[in-house]
Amino acid sequence: MLNNQIIRKRAESLSFSQIAGEFYINENSSTIKSLKKTGGEAFLGIRNKEGLYTVIGKDYLFFCDRSGFEKRVLNKDLWGIIKRKLRTMSKNDHIEFIQISDNDSIWVLNTSMFSIISSLILFLTRKDGLGIAYPSSDSSDM
Repeated sequence: MLNNQIIRKRAESLSFSQIAGEFYINENSSTIKSLKKTGGEAFLGIRNKEGLYTVIGKDYLFFCDRSGFEKRVLNKDLWGIIKRKLRTMSKNDHIEFIQISDNDSIWVLNTSMFSIISSLILFLTRKDGLGIAYPSSDSSDM
């Protein structure tokens, strides 16, 4: 519960719900309740009318892809992908999806939301005491 409060406050400080607008979902949404029933510790996210969603969780980012498949990616793995994407982005790029593998892409709504999601994933994966530190055997990510 404490992690949920920390993430909500952090997301609030980044204007997550304002940028997400009508697509914002929280722990009261059916999507997040369903993820929690399957054992996922999910905090908040975005969902569109077509059913695409992206939900930030403690260990995973949960998403439903364009084919309707529900998937997840480890936050620490996703952070590596995000870092590579950030290196190749220009200031004027418009982003709606982030390709994470040959077959998978994550809906991020827009560039501003991608930035917020990136910040939250970094916060969840930091091991230097500035984020929520979860034990990991690999410290080469930072």
